[in-house]
Amino acid sequence: YEMTSSLVGSEMCIRDSVRREVNKALSAEQITLKRDWSLRQNELKESLFAEVKDKVVKFTSTPEYQDYLCRRIKEAKDFAEDDEIQIYLSAGDKELADALSAKTGCTLLVSSEDFLGGIRAEIPGKNILIDNSFATNLAAMRKEFKFDGGLNHE
Repeated sequence: YEMTSSLVGSEMCIRDSVRREVNKALSAEQITLKRDWSLRQNELKESLFAEVKDKVVKFTSTPEYQDYLCRRIKEAKDFAEDDEIQIYLSAGDKELADALSAKTGCTLLVSSEDFLGGIRAEIPGKNILIDNSFATNLAAMRKEFKFDGGLNHE
């Protein structure tokens, strides 16, 4: 009886030891898979946002882009009402400044910063910044992007 009890105890110790080793190996593999999955997601995210940035850059050379800027300038002016407003174009849109000023009847400033397009506006009297720049919008989208359904609010 004593020998049987000893064998059963040894078998249980061996089973427990094997179970621990299997669990340890599974845990290590799960960590590796999660790391690889995360790296792949980051690669895909970078690729996606590089493609989006390319499309934004192409858009800025279309006539529709000038229409877009005119709408954004009008929206900023309407928001400011009678308050002083300073509207900035991206440094890359310098050549559009005169034509857009003529179309909108608004004096436009060219930023020293290239923010990929769009506008930024300041209403100094109310300490308000309106940032409709493509660089800021892309950065916000990148930060909010998740693979399990797009942006956080979707």
